[in-house]
Amino acid sequence: MMESAIVRELQIMAESTQKLSRSLKLTATDIPWHSLSGFRNVLVHDYLGIDEDEIYKTIKTDLPKLKKRVIKMIEFLEEKES
Repeated sequence: MMESAIVRELQIMAESTQKLSRSLKLTATDIPWHSLSGFRNVLVHDYLGIDEDEIYKTIKTDLPKLKKRVIKMIEFLEEKES
């Protein structure tokens, strides 16, 4: 059940990135937006073939990097507004 919840949260996170505007994405060109979209598609459409080790690796390696980059993007946008 825990794995299912984690995969669902990753789906939501990845799908949310698809709803961001192109101009917003251009403020963070080092974020692999296309890869996030592809990741979402795998989670949604290949749920029977999801590799638990890859999910764990993504959580431990990729998400912390993405979080740092998103925080920088938010800080940049806040500075731009002031």
